[in-house]
Amino acid sequence: MHPRLISNPSLAAMLTVASAALIFAPPRSLAQAAPNSPNGLPDIVGLYPGMPVGDAYNLLKAYFPTRGGKVDVHQETIHGLNGDKPLATKLHIPSSGQQDTYDDLIDVLITLPPNKQAVCAVNRIISFEPGKAPSAAALTASLRQKYGPEIHEPYETRANPPTLRWIFDRQGKRVPDDFARKCHQLSGGAGADSALSIFLYNPSAIQFGNVTSAPGNDPCKTFVYVEADVPSDMSGIANSLGIYIWDLGLGLNAAMRTEAVIRGVANAEAQQAQQQQRKIDKKAVPAF
Repeated sequence: MHPRLISNPSLAAMLTVASAALIFAPPRSLAQAAPNSPNGLPDIVGLYPGMPVGDAYNLLKAYFPTRGGKVDVHQETIHGLNGDKPLATKLHIPSSGQQDTYDDLIDVLITLPPNKQAVCAVNRIISFEPGKAPSAAALTASLRQKYGPEIHEPYETRANPPTLRWIFDRQGKRVPDDFARKCHQLSGGAGADSALSIFLYNPSAIQFGNVTSAPGNDPCKTFVYVEADVPSDMSGIANSLGIYIWDLGLGLNAAMRTEAVIRGVANAEAQQAQQQQRKIDKKAVPAF
């Protein structure tokens, strides 16, 4: 793979999907619920699993009006896909300034061909400036208002736990706690080096054997996962907020189809190379 990074490119030249022109309101307070997704799945500021890439791009452009609509589109050239031409793999809202420690960053991971490219995972990281940070209790209350009560862990007795998890089925309904506790899938955000990113573009990696085996027999592998990390200081003031949504069902099916195409191309090339070598051997091996 050969990664590339382009800021504000023309979508017609960048993406393999058409862009729908949508207008979105700029962000307001964290306590206000983001737009509901049309497919009923959870969202982060209106970004939801299954969202067309063009719509996600337009939303991100409008999200930070003070940043001039800048959106980075990460591209990779993956042998066997898209005629070996660059493909968009991630959308990213860059930092507001090179030296800005306190920021609000968003990453969006995209499925690859032969699938129709769509949003598969969304990651948002907010670093709060001291003196301007909300309390962890206020953030937790806002998260519960948006996503409902988190999965209750019997060992967790704190009113505002530092990590909250939700699991939803394909209709956007919350999975009951007793069943949800059995589902331990990929976690850790959707950054470029995260397990989610690596899995989406290389599902055959040995560490993902448990995830990719018999996906049709495990309901946990069809669900949508939401996780929020709310670390705070001794006074209960939040240091940051990290929240991600990961559609494992969409990601797993898309990744396996992508892997099949790549593997098919590799096998065909290997067979062709073997045939060519046999022809060379017939001519190149001297008589003894």
